[in-house]
Amino acid sequence: MARNIKKLQTKKDKITVAILEDNATLVKGMMAELEKPDIIVTVVGDNIEKFLEELKSSQPSIAIVDLRIWKDLDAGFVAITKSRELSPSTRFIIYTAYDLIEKFHKGIVLGVKAFVSKNIYEKPLDEVVRIVHDGGTYYGDLLPEYLGKLNESSIQLEFEKGKRSSAKEGLSKREIEILDYLDKGKTNEETAKEIFVSVNTVKAHTKNIREKLGVKTTTEAIRVYRLRTKSNDPAKE
Repeated sequence: MARNIKKLQTKKDKITVAILEDNATLVKGMMAELEKPDIIVTVVGDNIEKFLEELKSSQPSIAIVDLRIWKDLDAGFVAITKSRELSPSTRFIIYTAYDLIEKFHKGIVLGVKAFVSKNIYEKPLDEVVRIVHDGGTYYGDLLPEYLGKLNESSIQLEFEKGKRSSAKEGLSKREIEILDYLDKGKTNEETAKEIFVSVNTVKAHTKNIREKLGVKTTTEAIRVYRLRTKSNDPAKE
């Protein structure tokens, strides 16, 4: 099987999209869905290393990644992980037939903005791209199932093991209050004014929150908080 990379011409004022997919027939369908006036596909690849090289060079707004590339079931996750330093502004969409809760969870942990199943046609790919480009997320029918699994004591997902770094668990009322403001889009400065503390105090709290949740960024902390809030997990004082 041929493994290649194709770099396409870039145009200004477009949502630039890169695709990592090894199924040539499926790529044609994806290209047809993305053939819109405001979207341009700049890179199409089926080889991870070459794809990452082009990602670093082109810095696309969006990257659509299949999880399985040439029989490697987690190749997509490898590509997303390695891309963080290469193209930090790129937002990722997982597009896969492996729409399993475990895969969905891993995608959430990696900060994936959308998880689209090849098995169920829920929303046109161009619409998902626009949602993600505008700062939103799209998780389709997998989100309610995922939240339901989090409430089942028999389900042990990765972040529920060991330290059980779930949002709200182990957080103080003040930390939860700060997360709530940040989740609403408030900046550190705006949050500080709302709760009558200094900006440095807010930063100290967010540092503690990240440590308790076992995440590296405040954005990841907010994402976990949002998911756990939807699952009605009781807060600890």
